[in-house]
Amino acid sequence: KFSDEFLFKNVTLKKFRQFPAISIKESLLINDGSNSIVKIQDQKLLHSWNLEHPHFFSSAAVYCSEDDSLYCIVNNNTLLKWSPDDETLNNGSEFQFQEPVFSVIPLRKHKPIVLFSSGKVLLTELLYVSLDPIGKAFISEDEELLWADGIEIPSETKIFCLTLPKDSTSYKFHSFSIRKGKAADYSSKLLENGQLTLKSWCFDHYNTAFITIWSDGTVHTHPVHNLTPSLLLQHKSIKDPHKLAISVINADHIAIAVNDSKKKETKLEMWDVKFTSLKAKKTLKTSPAEHYQLITLDSSLFLQLDEILIEIPFNIDKSTLAAALGKSSDILSKTEYRWNASTLATEIEKQSDDAMDIDCSSNKEALKMISRKNAIEKMDTGEIANEIEILANRFINEGSMFKTNNRESDLFNLLCFALRLKYKKKTACSIDPDVLLVNIFTSTYRESTLVQYMRKILLLDAVRLLEILLDISENKITVSSCDMPSDAQIFDWVFILMKSHIDVLLSPKDKKIFKLRKRLDTYLSEKIGIYEDYLLIQNMFDMIKKENNILPIKHTVGKYFVETIDI
Repeated sequence: KFSDEFLFKNVTLKKFRQFPAISIKESLLINDGSNSIVKIQDQKLLHSWNLEHPHFFSSAAVYCSEDDSLYCIVNNNTLLKWSPDDETLNNGSEFQFQEPVFSVIPLRKHKPIVLFSSGKVLLTELLYVSLDPIGKAFISEDEELLWADGIEIPSETKIFCLTLPKDSTSYKFHSFSIRKGKAADYSSKLLENGQLTLKSWCFDHYNTAFITIWSDGTVHTHPVHNLTPSLLLQHKSIKDPHKLAISVINADHIAIAVNDSKKKETKLEMWDVKFTSLKAKKTLKTSPAEHYQLITLDSSLFLQLDEILIEIPFNIDKSTLAAALGKSSDILSKTEYRWNASTLATEIEKQSDDAMDIDCSSNKEALKMISRKNAIEKMDTGEIANEIEILANRFINEGSMFKTNNRESDLFNLLCFALRLKYKKKTACSIDPDVLLVNIFTSTYRESTLVQYMRKILLLDAVRLLEILLDISENKITVSSCDMPSDAQIFDWVFILMKSHIDVLLSPKDKKIFKLRKRLDTYLSEKIGIYEDYLLIQNMFDMIKKENNILPIKHTVGKYFVETIDI
């Protein structure tokens, strides 16, 4: 839900292409007018950096955690770099260019990139080497550059731009790569939707997609690897004259602001796009505005209406069917398991992935969602299985771009699909389950989110996955068509499975589990001190051994061994 809004009365915003506010170290940095950047914490002014007249800031500030520095463009052609700890800008570094600069694009793991109005770029890590930009000047004088952003994928950085040709209503989406200090792979595509007008846009870093909202209220997502639009949401109450702004909150939620100039109000809405449900709404009394922007910073939405800045804090539930239907109770059934050699597989395979007990007889759409959700997670045959097979083929064939930009929910579905192929021998599908599994294990993910999904897999599948990972580490499973997981990637997956299914390893009598524990103990004994999470996972395993009265093994390190005994 939304909390009470806060109006920044002493801040005056200017029209920047980027949103003139960023979050840094629990503080907020805001471009106040053209000559000042203020630091605010708990809605109180802490500090400000000021330019002397006639100099002015021509872009929003950007923070880089790699070198703990702030970057901003001054006078359209000068990059100013300084430390957040500096009292003034006098100790900052200036870099003047020979052509106008559009913005500084922040990156999560590298130093930011300077984007020139022509489309050329400069890596800030090379500022002290050369100030000459690289790449093509693909933006002509007849085009207006409106927006830019970037993402990092293994071995390269992707830059995205949106332009509007003069005397045209058709926007153009551009993309290119920066690889080994060179720009390449330029492409562009018109963004058209019949006679509709593009009203607002934003970038979805969670799903690596460009999000658009049109004059009829339709919200489309455009995956950046092909830009093929798909309908994300149909907002039926939006009328063309309204000003619109959109922002991504997380992987499953977006925020939409609708400015009604006649009623002098702004309606702020939070949507769960996974279940197409309205989660929260709030009406703000506002004046008509020409410049209208919305952004999510931490757990607040920030709305710009010309010179006015408003903060609207929020809290949000996870995207679940229960939340979509307004249910607050836990929807997962509590199942007890019997553990012995004869019943392990049959007991585990009988359990449902997601046993739901929700009264939604009056909601046909909700019933469809339940059917679809269960079908995906159990990998039933039919239309849903075909969709997963298509996803699996794309996952294997489209390379690093697809593997590094995926939802954890997709990884979970693909993992279940691969296990069904491997152990149920579905000959109708041509996909090699080992190839799919190897691709999954070499993908990127957010650990905390993936752990939540992995807790939903069958316990038997958790055992199978641990066995597969150990087989890969012992070279019993090899695939020649793609890179095998590194030792670190295997260890991370073992760690995730142990965190999410520690109960699998607590069976004292099951022979299958006993053999797995012995293999895991041997595997972990070889990883002493190598990985960051080793101590945590070793402590977990020691607890398991203590629970089952298993004597410790000797961990050999060179000529010495380490033996740990709990007393």
